[in-house]
Amino acid sequence: MICLENVRFEILRDPIVRDFSLNLQQGEVKALFGPSGCGKTTVLRLIAGLETPKSGTIRNTFHKTGFCFRKTACRKT
Repeated sequence: MICLENVRFEILRDPIVRDFSLNLQQGEVKALFGPSGCGKTTVLRLIAGLETPKSGTIRNTFHKTGFCFRKTACRKT
């Protein structure tokens, strides 16, 4: 399970993600969509542990989280 509760992320006091919550159970598929700059990639980076939230909690009970950057090969953490 991946669970984000009231996650907030800022860069230089500029809020990028505000009070974002999400629950994702094993086998579930969800989509993040929205306009450019709304924080989709930041949410994925938070889930992967590449960024640290300013507030809120992130729980990831999956053994490994995979992620791909557009211009590089896939990686597993």
